[in-house]
Amino acid sequence: MLIKAFGQAVTWERLARNPASATTPPKVKRQKMLAYDVEQTAKLLEGFRSTRMFMPVLLAVTCG
Repeated sequence: MLIKAFGQAVTWERLARNPASATTPPKVKRQKMLAYDVEQTAKLLEGFRSTRMFMPVLLAVTCG
C-alpha cells in the first residue's frame, strides 16, 4: 500500500523518488486453517444456548 501511495506522490511531483520501492515486503506464512465439523459446532451452540453469548456465537459460526 505504501508503494502505491508514494508512487502517487511521485506522480504528483511531491516526492522525487519512491522511498518504498527499495523495500521488500515480508513473507506471509500460510497456516492450515482448522474448522469445526457439524458435530463440534452443534456442541458449541448447545453449550452457549442458555447464555447471553448465544447470538454472537451463532452469528460467528454461521457467518464465519
